[in-house]
Amino acid sequence: WGVGYLTARGWGRKPFYIAHLCVHPIRVVLILLVMWTGAGKGWLASTELVGGLTGALGIVNQFMRADIVLGSGRFGVVDGYIATIRGVAAVSSQYLGAVILEGQGPFVALGISFFIAIIPPIIGYIFVPETLGMREIDFR
Repeated sequence: WGVGYLTARGWGRKPFYIAHLCVHPIRVVLILLVMWTGAGKGWLASTELVGGLTGALGIVNQFMRADIVLGSGRFGVVDGYIATIRGVAAVSSQYLGAVILEGQGPFVALGISFFIAIIPPIIGYIFVPETLGMREIDFR
């Protein structure tokens, strides 16, 4: 709804992609603030709503992948590759987070999580092309 509506009016997909990648660092900062101020479990649970934006904005990833591989017949290959990378990243993240949490505490673990989480938006901003309009290109 939102992304399709705005891209039909000339907005590119890259801003939504970058916003999607920025959700996790923002959520980590909010969790740190809630923990630091002792605001309570209700506020901590509300940070999960911010995490819900990941799902809402995540559809942009599919659109961008489709734009980039259009005409190549490789969408499934790229989708499988990205799913594998996400799986490895999820397992590694859980293990690393648990090790740091047990050894250093929650503030250090969340701080490291924040600094790791700001890397993808930076890389995406610099290296990922705007894909709006790529479907009009003739690939023959």
